[in-house]
Amino acid sequence: MNKKTIIAVWADAPVVTTGFGRIAREIIGSIYEDSKPEIHWLGINYNGDPHNFPYQIYPACRFMSNDKSTLGSAYLERFLYKVKPDIFFCLEDPWVIYGHWQMIERAQKELGFTTIFYMPIDSIQYPEWTETMMKIDVPVVYTEWGKKICTKITPKLEKKLKVIHHGVDTSVFKPLDDISPDILKSEVYGKNLVNRTIFLNINRNTPRKQLALCLEALALVKKQGHNPFLYLHANPIEFDYNLFRIGERLGLTEQDFMTLPKGFPEHAGFPDSDICLLYNGADAIISSTTAEGWGLSFIEAAACKKLIIYPDLEPLTSLLYNRGLPYEASGRVYLTQDISRPHQLPSYKALAQQMIRVIKGPKKFDHYKQAAYKWAVAHDWSKIRPLWVKLFNEAYENRNLYHSRSKSSDDSKHDRVRDSGRKNGHPGFSNVFLSENNRVGGRRTESDDRSDQSSRLHPSKSIKTAENDNQES
Repeated sequence: MNKKTIIAVWADAPVVTTGFGRIAREIIGSIYEDSKPEIHWLGINYNGDPHNFPYQIYPACRFMSNDKSTLGSAYLERFLYKVKPDIFFCLEDPWVIYGHWQMIERAQKELGFTTIFYMPIDSIQYPEWTETMMKIDVPVVYTEWGKKICTKITPKLEKKLKVIHHGVDTSVFKPLDDISPDILKSEVYGKNLVNRTIFLNINRNTPRKQLALCLEALALVKKQGHNPFLYLHANPIEFDYNLFRIGERLGLTEQDFMTLPKGFPEHAGFPDSDICLLYNGADAIISSTTAEGWGLSFIEAAACKKLIIYPDLEPLTSLLYNRGLPYEASGRVYLTQDISRPHQLPSYKALAQQMIRVIKGPKKFDHYKQAAYKWAVAHDWSKIRPLWVKLFNEAYENRNLYHSRSKSSDDSKHDRVRDSGRKNGHPGFSNVFLSENNRVGGRRTESDDRSDQSSRLHPSKSIKTAENDNQES
């Protein structure tokens, strides 16, 4: 690839503090550093805040008229025709890709771009989803388990489907061994919590994450005479889940758990340096998720050398075996948001048992922390980025092979359309599609500044209550 290569991206914007946003930022950042291609990004969950990334980012959530989706679905095809990319990269769920495939395929047949799609596999897949993967030029999933699930349904994917793991920035997420645990607890969570075991859950308050189970587990632990503290780094009221009301019903108060302040914008986020402090100040990380494609909070916690308590479900079991404390997740739940697929429901009773084990003897599990830390270091982004650079370069070099296109009338038409769009600077963008008001540039927001190591977070002053569940191995 080179500076004349055009890449269109459809994913959470790099300034958004979601898991998708973080991963897309690292992948596309590595591609830009390698060859400086021209990048146009249709940013999901993005509201147009200033940034200093060296590419054009267009807020999908501003392109809404009758389309109520934050995906920018009604404008995706138009975006592709305007950009006329050589490569179209997407980071999304398989069911989202399936729902947009006809539109994407229609544009691809005329424009001839190569598709590279990165997809989380967190549960069973439907045949129409995996068949769509066969039509993607370069389909990539997060884990070997995810590939196994897909190829079981569509065996032809065995040779085509690639696996690239997530990474973690170990220069940002790291153990703060030079600061005593008591000082960390005091500074991050408050002086009154120095002598209590602190459990942390960093996940959104969504149906899939089932944060209420953590509160159930906390209440059970307290009934058995223990006095831990739980911090849920999540909006307390989202998707009709009110963690305050749930905690109140369970007899829990602000002395037992905290959350982010009510109404905190979940996509605003905190600086990574503050998230690192949260991990380091806690005694253990817990999760009550019903499904996970990878789970960024696990590898970030591992990089900070923290004990992980996770539900025994795939792909977490494959990733974290002998690197943390698993607990039972043998229940079954159907979530309305998740295309009627069954997910595994963690046991809050089993989670409570593991929490008690940690309260009674935290040193017993140091070997898990060491093993998880080695795993995280092996997945530093410096080791993952070259895999993506190689994949993109190979896809670009072999682009004609994907579509068996000879240099024919269709090809020359494609070139003429592209060249005509480039004459006025931005390739094919009209003032109607993207006015100056819709283009963004400038400084990166403070919440996305990875270099700021001076900020200190005090949840005891700035946050309210909440809690989480899960169980054993």
